[in-house]
Amino acid sequence: MKKQITLLQERLTEKKMAIEFSTEVISELATRGYDPTYGARPLDALFNKIVTRPLSRLMVQGNMENQGLKATLGENGEIYFNKLS
Repeated sequence: MKKQITLLQERLTEKKMAIEFSTEVISELATRGYDPTYGARPLDALFNKIVTRPLSRLMVQGNMENQGLKATLGENGEIYFNKLS
């Protein structure tokens, strides 16, 4: 999972953005991204589905340059991106 997070952070740095992940989000990704049969292979698809795509939509909606974000886990298991102050 560190690979996906590092790649995302590198891409965001190019856009003058930063992101942090709460420990709850990392734990949730690890749990949901692991399959007893396939190991951690499903993690890439899961990361793309619940982190990369929603974050991309958020970036398209507004000016996110020079912003810091924190990914947090909601009660329903959904990931939320909150601006850092």
